[in-house]
Amino acid sequence: MTLDPIDQCTFYYTNEYLRTNGGFNWSTRIAAFKFPSCVSAAGLWGTVTGTITSSETNAPIPGVTVSLSNGYAGAANLSGVYTIIVPAGTYTATAADASRNCTASSPASAVVSPPGGGTVNQNFTMTGTSKLEANGFTIDDSLGNNNGIVNRAECVRVNLGVKNNGCAKETAISATLTTTTPGVTVVDGNSTYPDMVIDGSSANATPFKISVASSFGCGTGIALSLNLTYASGTKSIPFTVPTCAGGPNQTIPTSQLTTSDSTQADRIGRDSRPSTCGGKASPGGGFPGTHYYKTFTFTNTSGAPNCYTVTINAALGGPGTSKASPTTRRTIRR
Repeated sequence: MTLDPIDQCTFYYTNEYLRTNGGFNWSTRIAAFKFPSCVSAAGLWGTVTGTITSSETNAPIPGVTVSLSNGYAGAANLSGVYTIIVPAGTYTATAADASRNCTASSPASAVVSPPGGGTVNQNFTMTGTSKLEANGFTIDDSLGNNNGIVNRAECVRVNLGVKNNGCAKETAISATLTTTTPGVTVVDGNSTYPDMVIDGSSANATPFKISVASSFGCGTGIALSLNLTYASGTKSIPFTVPTCAGGPNQTIPTSQLTTSDSTQADRIGRDSRPSTCGGKASPGGGFPGTHYYKTFTFTNTSGAPNCYTVTINAALGGPGTSKASPTTRRTIRR
C-alpha cells in the first residue's frame, strides 16, 4: 500500500490473487480509495526537474541523485532527467552520485522555489572519474571438444567484458590476465580495450587464452584477475569461470584379490547380480563356482547425475587366472 504523492489522500493497494476457476491462473488486482474528509494537497505541491549531464561530453548521466534540503530526492532516468514533487516552498538542491565516482557538480548547489501547481527547472553538470567494472564473459572452447564448457585437457579462449559505470571517459586501456587456480595456466594473457565513454562497454580486442591440465578438478571455478592499466589509474577486476561437472579424479586403492576376500557363488552379471542359472561356471574354466571380489566406493561430487569412467589397471595373478584384459574401463552413471 502507498499514498498518492500528489493529493496526499488516495491510498493505492496492489496484490495477487488466485481465481476460483481453473489452475495456476494468478491475477493482479489494484485498488484505490480515500476518506471523504481528506482535502487534496495537489494544488499545494510543486515540481523540481532538470537534466544531469557530463561536463566532459555533455551526455546525460543516469542514476545521479538530486536531493533537496527538506529530504526529498529524485534520481536521473536513462535520459538524465530527474523529477521531484514537493510541497511549494524554497529549498537548496544538490546533485551527487558517489557510486559512479561523480565527485562534484556545477552548480555545487542551487536554491529552488517550486510554486504550488507549478514547475521549476534546475540542471546540473557532473565531473569525476571513470569506474571500470566486470560486464560478463564468454568462452570459446573450439580448440577442445567445443561443448561450450571448460573441460580438462583443453585450451580455451576467454573474452572478458568491461563497462564504464563512472562519471568520466576512460582511455588507453591495456590488460593482463592472471590466475591462482591450480591446474590452469594463462597462455595468452595480454590484450587491450577501446576507449570507453560513460556507460560504454566492450570486450578485450584479442581473446585471452587459458590451458587446463588433464589433472584439473572439474567443478572448480577458475579464478581470473583482469589487471587493467589506463590513463587515470590501475585496477584489478575478478572473474570466476565455471567448469565441467564431476569433481576431481578419485583413486581406487591399490590392492590384490586374495582367498580371504569376499566370494560370490556362480557367475556375476554386468549389473553385479548373480546369474539366475544356478551353478553356471565361469567362462574358460579357471575357478568355477567361486568368484572373489572387492567393493570400492566413490562419491559423486558434481551435484547432479553424471557418467563416471572407472579405469582398472589390473595385474594378472591372484587366486585365479583372469581372462580379461589387464586394463578395463567401465562407464557408470551415478
